[in-house]
Formats: sequence, structure tokens, C-alpha cells
Amino acid sequence: MRNTGRLREALRKVDGRTRDLLSMKYFEMRSDSEIAEKLGIGKNSVRRYLTVAKRKRKEELIRGGWYG
Repeated sequence: MRNTGRLREALRKVDGRTRDLLSMKYFEMRSDSEIAEKLGIGKNSVRRYLTVAKRKRKEELIRGGWYG
């Protein structure tokens, strides 16, 4: 499985909000401002949620044996 496929598999295992944030940021290439506007939250909230989401994604990749 390619890296993109592995990432998509890991994304399927996280909650909807986390998946949406990571997808908008890394697959749709949206800016923090665009994400904030779409979700109706502040840019700082987007950054905080993305930090948590990346941590969750990394944990999922580690559990799946794809990281490290």
C-alpha cells in the first residue's frame, strides 16, 4: 500500500472532526483561514485542533505499524 493509502486508512480510524480537519489541510490544501471560515471557528482554534489531529494521526499510524 502506498503512503497515501496508508494515510487514508489511518484517517478512517479517527473521529469525523479530526478527519475533516486533516483532509481539508492536507488533501484539499486549504489554508487555516479557509478551514476556520468553513467550520465557523477562529484560526487559532484550527491550529490547536490540527495539532491534536496530527498527534492522533501519528498515534494511529504507530498502532498500525506504519510509522517509526
